Amino acid sequence: MMMSMKFFVVALMWSWVVDGFVLPSCRDNKILRPHPFPVRKSSLTATSMSNGNDSGKNPSPKLPPGRRTPPFFSFLFDDTVRLLNPKSMASYQTKRAKEYDSDIFKTNIFATPTVFVTSEEGLILLGKEEARTRPRAGTEACFPPHHQRLFGPKAVLVQSGDMHNRLRRLIQPSLSSTIMETVYQPIVDQGLDGFLSGLKGVQTNEDGYFELLPELRKFFISIALEILLGRASAVPEGLSQDLTIWSRGLLSSPLTFIPWSTAAKAMRARKRIIDAIQPLLNQERNAEPHSDSLLGRLVSTVDEETGEKLSDDDILDNVLTIIFAGSDTTASAAASMCMVLSLYPELVAHLRQNPNDIDRFVGTILQQYPPAPFGMRLVKEVLSVKGYDIPKNWMVVYGFAGAQAAKTAGLEQEQVWKSFVKQSEEMGPVSSSVSFGAGPRMCPGRYLASLELKTLCQKLVGDSGGVPWTLQEGQNFQQTYNPGFFPKDGLKIKLKRLAS
Repeated sequence: MMMSMKFFVVALMWSWVVDGFVLPSCRDNKILRPHPFPVRKSSLTATSMSNGNDSGKNPSPKLPPGRRTPPFFSFLFDDTVRLLNPKSMASYQTKRAKEYDSDIFKTNIFATPTVFVTSEEGLILLGKEEARTRPRAGTEACFPPHHQRLFGPKAVLVQSGDMHNRLRRLIQPSLSSTIMETVYQPIVDQGLDGFLSGLKGVQTNEDGYFELLPELRKFFISIALEILLGRASAVPEGLSQDLTIWSRGLLSSPLTFIPWSTAAKAMRARKRIIDAIQPLLNQERNAEPHSDSLLGRLVSTVDEETGEKLSDDDILDNVLTIIFAGSDTTASAAASMCMVLSLYPELVAHLRQNPNDIDRFVGTILQQYPPAPFGMRLVKEVLSVKGYDIPKNWMVVYGFAGAQAAKTAGLEQEQVWKSFVKQSEEMGPVSSSVSFGAGPRMCPGRYLASLELKTLCQKLVGDSGGVPWTLQEGQNFQQTYNPGFFPKDGLKIKLKRLAS
């Protein structure tokens, strides 16, 4: 364990040398050009802070409690490894918040002063602040360099400013709630029927058990590809496998210069994915009329403000983001849902008798088990959250996992779900907006994910016999990020027809 952690630290340091620091990549929005070590100019003093003007007369910033953020040698107080370790991504946030007795605290990530926000109230306020400064590009997307390469330079996820706004205007209409309900609902509905019936053919161990998690992952990739390409198009051979290899690179050490590393394999898989989809994109461009597939909609959409259309690079880079959001992160929430419904049969009975509560249940799942542990931004204009300032040129982190843990601190999961059942359905749906991000950078695929989760829940609770499987006793239900939030033992189940 100690050796693997040391290797991770060394690998991380080498990645900074080879790839360049994360922060300059965020500042310059350069995806493929490496950067030297920067001379950081963080706004630590009153004269360097600005709220939209450069008068230099602002009072000293009120910083949250936390670790030291010196202009030099900040790596001595750095929390990067703790944050990026899949085993501690969630616990790190709650540990630091408890240590400083504050849901907003400061530290250093990637040798850069950083403010964490780890409460639901704080995240909502931070999202409003980000939206307030959006016309002036008050924040920028911030991703490690090899993540930027994996998603691509035109991906809406890694873009900021005018380019981000343009891409979102062009992409979001094809993923609207109306399109989901009118066009893609039948695909999701029939796909889930086939998935549940197909579980009968999954190979089991000698006791009749198998891991549900790999099946969920494969299914949501297949549904995402069917929505992307349309039912009439055959999925290119090896595409699903390459998407799995590519997604593993998102939580790997960024050793792209080592050919056999997970990161390098992910980059090669990315090229194969692009090469496989390009001919289908060409075919869609030449089709008249365009198909009802997501690819067809992306090809035909026009920016109402400029009259522009998406280029091939725009579409291909964003296809990876859309498939990832519609498969791995959705599989994460679906695994959590299946686990909870399997553990609490009284919850299944409640939802069957109160189907209007399914929206609220899905929202609660997303809050309890956030598929994404955090989101990072580079601050370009001073933000203010709950009385604390976040200076210019610092980073700010949306601590989704920390916010979930804070909300249910001291409660066992059984208490959470007993409380859910007791609450009146008149409360309406629980807002899951924080789980899909916050502010002007909410996940564009959130309506697809919600549709898939609600439909799956309806099918699982619709049978009076409860969920169609039993859980293997003694398995580990603790979850870790990989890259979604998944049970460590893969959620081992036995179909009821095989149960003794």
